[in-house]
Amino acid sequence: MRFAASLVLAISALAPAVASAEVFQERVIQSDPDAVNAAPANRILYVNSCIGSNGCTVTRSGSNSSQSNTSSIPDFQTVRLTPYMHGQAHFDMVMECVREKMAMYDVQVTTVDPGATPHTEVMAAGSAAAMFDREPGQFPGGIAPFLGCNGQVQNGLAFLFANDTAASQIQYLCTGIIHEAAHVWGVSHVYDDKDHMSYARLGQEKWWQNSMSQCHDNNFDPMNCPCSGSTQNTFRTLRNTFGLSPTLEGSTVALVTPLDGAYVGPDFAISGEFMGPLDRLDATIYIDGVLKTMVEKTGLIVATASGLAPGEHTIRLVGTDYGDRQVEVTHTVTVLESCETDAECSETDYSCLGGKCLPPASVDGGLGASCEVREDCASNVCGVADGDSYCTAACNDGECPDGFYCRGTTNGVCWPGEGPDDGGDGGSDGDDGGGCSTGGAGGMVGGLLMLGALLVSSRRRHV
Repeated sequence: MRFAASLVLAISALAPAVASAEVFQERVIQSDPDAVNAAPANRILYVNSCIGSNGCTVTRSGSNSSQSNTSSIPDFQTVRLTPYMHGQAHFDMVMECVREKMAMYDVQVTTVDPGATPHTEVMAAGSAAAMFDREPGQFPGGIAPFLGCNGQVQNGLAFLFANDTAASQIQYLCTGIIHEAAHVWGVSHVYDDKDHMSYARLGQEKWWQNSMSQCHDNNFDPMNCPCSGSTQNTFRTLRNTFGLSPTLEGSTVALVTPLDGAYVGPDFAISGEFMGPLDRLDATIYIDGVLKTMVEKTGLIVATASGLAPGEHTIRLVGTDYGDRQVEVTHTVTVLESCETDAECSETDYSCLGGKCLPPASVDGGLGASCEVREDCASNVCGVADGDSYCTAACNDGECPDGFYCRGTTNGVCWPGEGPDDGGDGGSDGDDGGGCSTGGAGGMVGGLLMLGALLVSSRRRHV
């Protein structure tokens, strides 16, 4: 069934929480031409418990107004809804839930009557039997007039019959209030049972879903959504109506590996993190501007780069949160050349160690450069001895580049300076000097204990 937003009022009902009765049937009533207008959407949701008074009186009328407490919905000319029966403390718990579910939008949720200020009102009080002359089992848990699209209605009035609901059903009451208010703002029922606008899983925690879902009528039959065609995205509908809250913090993304400026091989792992007040909608990893992988919602942000040519490459992570806000971070890495001898390195001052062309100490992370953790080094090995720490690499059969000596009797590492036996012209020495080295290899390198993961986990550099 299609609705002309400016010409009709559609009554939308929520099933009661304490019975399995049929849902109150939807109906269409001609509206007062003044009831729907093109005024900007008001940003106040007033939830009225009718506590502190002798209940709330509603008068049947052709118009629906929270200012005058008039409604086209009741069967009786005058209706009195008794105060919220579960008490103020219980109502406060329900309202805490309502505020949480609406916190992302630029909407003020209040329990204080805004008076003459335009607002949407949900009366959370009384019983459906006070409003309708119906057979048992035909009473709704809540009901609202469908007044128009995009919330362009001032002073809409909806109802949640809280006194028909058990005190244990806090989630139901919370969802019911939001559900009925959303009808006033032009949002329809959907099949997605995780969404506030679904009849399914009543009483379970729900959230506005940032995804398209088929609309349905009160008989659960598919229908066109009055404001958006055959499907509806409730999150975006309300975001487009009200905007996101100006106090909502932004989201952030981080590339955990590789670090910015890292030296890597042609194949390496990529991992990232997403953080923010809203859940992640998706995360996308690009390598040199080309899409590598997209991960939706809660999946791990991981990928593998393979077969990259030597030289600089960019790794970009883009995250989108449930507010459709995008954040991104880019790291630059350098893929090292593979080699067997120094002559195979395109840069003449690079040294071939461990099958990779390593830059000199004049380059950050180069062989002999100062380091704190292994990620500081192109070789992925940070050696520590005698109070000094340098980027190093395993010797080539006991040989090292000029200016280094092979420190350690077996499986030594190239260390800056002159060796005690050969004056610094390569070769090896038997003095292990004490200390440790953090790197990819395990075991002992001469007398240099490889602590790798322990140091990395305790001290991690983020460039």
